[in-house]
Amino acid sequence: MADSKFVTFNNGQKYPNLGLGTWQSPPDGSVYRAVKGALENGYRHLDCAYIYQNQEEIGKAITECLEANVVSY
Repeated sequence: MADSKFVTFNNGQKYPNLGLGTWQSPPDGSVYRAVKGALENGYRHLDCAYIYQNQEEIGKAITECLEANVVSY
């Protein structure tokens, strides 16, 4: 049976099927809360891009989750 939580690419790399998109998430605290909550609930795939201009809050959420050992390097 296939592992439905991941997709395997031709190069053998596995990536989570489910991810959190951050496009059009304004840097007003909502994207910070969404990313932190997603990481705390098992998400490991985040769609981020410089053009979204919300990287400061995303970085803060990731940093806090790293420091709390919610996620690791």
